[in-house]
Amino acid sequence: MEQLLDLARRAIVLATLLAAGVSDYKTREVDDRIWLAGSLAAAPLLLYLHMRGFYALELHLLSLLLALLVALLTQLARLAGEADAIALAFIGLFEPPTRMTLPCLMPPASAVIAAGVFALLYTLWNAAENIRRGALEALRGQSLPTKVAALLTMRYVTAEEYVAKQHMYIPSSGARGEPLLSVAVKPAENIPPAERFWASVLLPYVSLLAAGLLVYDLLCLLAS
Repeated sequence: MEQLLDLARRAIVLATLLAAGVSDYKTREVDDRIWLAGSLAAAPLLLYLHMRGFYALELHLLSLLLALLVALLTQLARLAGEADAIALAFIGLFEPPTRMTLPCLMPPASAVIAAGVFALLYTLWNAAENIRRGALEALRGQSLPTKVAALLTMRYVTAEEYVAKQHMYIPSSGARGEPLLSVAVKPAENIPPAERFWASVLLPYVSLLAAGLLVYDLLCLLAS
C-alpha cells in the first residue's frame, strides 16, 4: 500500500513539473496555480508516508535544504527566474529521497545535474545552428572566447524571428553588431536596427528540470 502511495506522490510531482515545464517552454512563465495544485495533491501523501516512517526525515530535510540554498543563490545572483527557484524548492519539498543509491540520494541534485546535461546538449545544437546561419562571419574579429561563448549561449536571429519568439530572447548586440555577453536575467531591450542581430537565449530551465526529474524517476525505479 505504501509503495503505491509513494508512486502516486511521485506521479503528482512529475506531472506538476511537466505541466510547469510546458508552460515555461511556451511562454517562459509558469502560472502559480500549477504549483498550488501540485502542492495540494502531493502534501497529504507526503505527510502520511512520513508519519508511517516510509521516508528518512533527516535525509529529506537535508535534500530540501540543498534545494532551497541553490534556489536562493540563483536568485541572489540573478542567474534564474522566480519560476526556476520555485521548481527547485518544489522538488526539494515534495520529492524526498527514496533509495540510498547515489542517483536517488538527493533528488534536487540529480534533477539539476540531468538538467545540466540537457542544457549542454542544447547549447551544442545552438552552436551548430548559429554556424549554419553564418554567425562565424558575423564574429570575424572577435576573440576566441567571445566567439565560443556567443555560439553556445546566444542566437544569431532575424528581426522577424525575434518578434515571433520574444519570450525566448533578449537582444544583446552592440553598436557595431558585436555580441554583448551577459549571464544575468534582465528585461528585454529594443530591437537593434539590423536585419540580423545577436540575442541571449533564455533557456526554459523549468522544462529542463522537468526532464531532469523524469530521468531521476527512471533511474530510481530501475534501482528499486
